[in-house]
Amino acid sequence: FKDFIREKYMFTDLLQGDVDYFEVMNAFSEIGYNDWVTAEVFPDESHTTIDVLEANSSAMQKIMKLGEN
Repeated sequence: FKDFIREKYMFTDLLQGDVDYFEVMNAFSEIGYNDWVTAEVFPDESHTTIDVLEANSSAMQKIMKLGEN
């Protein structure tokens, strides 16, 4: 997973951008995908690696729950 803010043309933390993860999870469901996912996110000047991992781990858990419907 990645997230992106089109207006600013920049990547951002998961669930902070324009990606419609509800639709992503619906697409996974439609094709029967039920396997590994990963996040491609990076720390920056204002966030430590641990902060980024914790925030995006939580976001990935929320995203995965969207696919449980």
